[in-house]
Amino acid sequence: MSAGRRLACALLVACLRPAGWARATGAGSASGEFTIMATSTRAAGMGEAFVGLADDMGALEHNPGGLARSQDMGFNYLHAFWLQSIGFDHLAAVLPLGRMGTAGISFTRLFAAGDGMGIGPSGEPVSTGAYNVGQTAVTAGWGYPVRPALSVGASVKMVSQDLAVTSGSAVAADAGLLYRTPIPQLTTGLAISNIGSGMNGASMPVMLKLGTGYALAPVRGVASLAGRRGLWDVPLLTADVIFPLAPVQTNFIRIRLGAEYMISVSAVQNVSVRLGYKFGEEGAGGLAGATFGLGYRMTSGRFTLGVDYALGHYGDLGVTHRISFSSSFLHLSEVSYRAAEEQSRVSKREGQVYLEWPVSTEPQVTGYNIYMGESKDADFVKVNRDSAVTGTSLSVRGLKIGKTYFFFVTTVVGVEPAIEGRPFFETSAVAQPVP
Repeated sequence: MSAGRRLACALLVACLRPAGWARATGAGSASGEFTIMATSTRAAGMGEAFVGLADDMGALEHNPGGLARSQDMGFNYLHAFWLQSIGFDHLAAVLPLGRMGTAGISFTRLFAAGDGMGIGPSGEPVSTGAYNVGQTAVTAGWGYPVRPALSVGASVKMVSQDLAVTSGSAVAADAGLLYRTPIPQLTTGLAISNIGSGMNGASMPVMLKLGTGYALAPVRGVASLAGRRGLWDVPLLTADVIFPLAPVQTNFIRIRLGAEYMISVSAVQNVSVRLGYKFGEEGAGGLAGATFGLGYRMTSGRFTLGVDYALGHYGDLGVTHRISFSSSFLHLSEVSYRAAEEQSRVSKREGQVYLEWPVSTEPQVTGYNIYMGESKDADFVKVNRDSAVTGTSLSVRGLKIGKTYFFFVTTVVGVEPAIEGRPFFETSAVAQPVP
């Protein structure tokens, strides 16, 4: 094996130590350590505290239970400029399946490549040839909303590595749940990762993770200083506690804290500033363990484009940079709902339900979202597709006359971005002919 290839292998192993496994003792005590690296740039900017939030495509690796919160088809590409010129790529996609929940798939790669150099017989530098070493993982997952406030999920990953000195493969699974608590805007999560086989006699890094996310009350938008009224900013706090279960040498607790401040630039654009800190990491202290991030979102109709950046500080080892690009498209169940609505009107069998609900007692409520299903256990779809309803009544058309429909209403705080609360009103009604 060339000197350059040996050096690359050593760097790959060394650069995984900031992920929290440097205290493992003994050669090969853990394998597949790159599977615990943050695959969400947003999460990376918030100290990787994401288990209790898990509301974007990063849920596939951080907490599969959050997959069910993905309401749109989406794609995400992340590239990280890791330590010591090592690269990290992550490509993910999610697809809502209506009543079947939400599916996700991703490809992750940690790699090092280049031209190796050695010392010749006379002490002169000589080329030892090109090297290319790395580790990859392919993950497929699924999330399902058991109740409006509870979702569960699981994923399976195929992990392989080629480090020249050793190579191998393994199969592992993750599982998680996400719960919207009775406390408004507070969610909690639980996840366990890397349950399965090891590689080359070494265990995968098995972790039990507990987390919470809390969206504070929206505040008057920064943009209002420029005379733009009706815009609200949203502060968000997250926290995770991680219990490594294997290898046994890594049984120390880690704590991760994060914060995000989302600034509404306009009704369809927002900018986010993120901060975080990772406690309990090897070598943490001072700036080591600190994270910082930025994000931008633009919405046009049912299309959203996002760009995110995150910086992580690893003390004497240096800093890492992540950048990602994401996009999302129209919800499949909404497409089906529109098609059904149009078909009903064309066949002249259009019915309607007139809904009324009480005024919410929650503070700062600016509107309501209404969801409809054909049974209590069916997949509920959002009726008011464009904006929140500001009153306490709504006429829902495009229904089948004589059929019973089920509804629930949630509160909305703010305009763009809006914060949605828990369901506070439920009812059912039979569709009547439109006058």
